[in-house]
Amino acid sequence: MKPGLRKYVCDLTLDPNTVNRHLSLSEENRKVTWRREEQPYPDHPERFDWKQLCCLAQ
Repeated sequence: MKPGLRKYVCDLTLDPNTVNRHLSLSEENRKVTWRREEQPYPDHPERFDWKQLCCLAQ
């Protein structure tokens, strides 16, 4: 990784209630993998339809 980008590194925890059903979470919701088959997440009104991630810093 380039030194200038290191200032943007942070630990993320992904929310299984909002993750797209084609994204599989692992390693305590810190790793994401795209899957062809939908994952069996329960229905949730805040679930994303798009197969992408958006990370917001606080």
